[in-house]
Amino acid sequence: MTNIALHIEYLLTKQDCVILPGWGAFISHHSRAFSFEDSCQFKRPNKHITFNQALDHNDGMLAHSIIRREGVTYEAANKQIADFVASLKKQIEVDGTIALGRIGCFKSNDESMVFEPYSNANACDYNFGLSDLNIKTLSQLMQTEAASINGQNDDAESTIIMPTWGKRFIQIAASIAVLLCMTFMLSTPLSYDSKSDYAALNSPLKVHSATDNSLQHGNEANLTIALPSTEAPVAEKAVIATEVLPKAITTEKSEPKASEPAAKTTVEIPHNPDGIYYLIVSSFETRTQAEKFIAQHNDDLRILESDGRYRIYAAQSNSQKTLSSVAKHLQSRYPGCWILRL
Repeated sequence: MTNIALHIEYLLTKQDCVILPGWGAFISHHSRAFSFEDSCQFKRPNKHITFNQALDHNDGMLAHSIIRREGVTYEAANKQIADFVASLKKQIEVDGTIALGRIGCFKSNDESMVFEPYSNANACDYNFGLSDLNIKTLSQLMQTEAASINGQNDDAESTIIMPTWGKRFIQIAASIAVLLCMTFMLSTPLSYDSKSDYAALNSPLKVHSATDNSLQHGNEANLTIALPSTEAPVAEKAVIATEVLPKAITTEKSEPKASEPAAKTTVEIPHNPDGIYYLIVSSFETRTQAEKFIAQHNDDLRILESDGRYRIYAAQSNSQKTLSSVAKHLQSRYPGCWILRL
């Protein structure tokens, strides 16, 4: 079964009054941030939850929250609420007390019920994560600073001062260490090879020596360069293939025919001014926000002012089934659209 308490907790963050049909109404009261004169604590804004057992009629808000979350019909949502209330009444008759989610607990008191909200129940979603502040006054800050200064003075007096001769000894020792390092580096001999390395030691270049016959006859010495042979060895000669490769057989591929586009289905969007069902696509707190939303869309959207909110609806009819089919058609453009009954 659906956890109705979760829907009530969510709606309390958005609304000031949430009615559980057949049980009562949860009412939230706003409190602004404030501070105590005799302390340095600043309280954050909050919502305090109370309970009124006399307001138990069905306003449709809780049912439509279940419809949006689970996608069930209006009748099925009301049946879930009725079953939940019946289980609450049966449990409080047997145990005398019952806890409702993170909101609070109920205790049976003769013919009435006493509601005790939890201390950590906070219906403010706009200040989620904020906590109370502890801020010191100017006089307290000045006292703390004066105490820290006095503590620093006491620490300075108790600090042991190194004598002057100790500092002088450390400087002399550091200078001697630097001089020893430099002496070691300068006195180390550097060895190097006087022979030069030349590339191409096995070059085919040949030079006749002074004892050659040509030099003895007074002729100039000629440079003879051994050129590599242009004929490749028999084993390395390329073999020309004499086989004729078969021609590649190409097959023509038939191009797939483009499938005909599927016929588009059209849904008639009703606007019956006497209809009691509205297809809501969005909801705002001010009319300016609602008009801005309509200006951003090209559909035939209209404004329904109810319960202090401005809801945008795309269709109006006396048939809930008709609006359900329209909602499926507009689901891609307006996700989460739902049906409201007035």
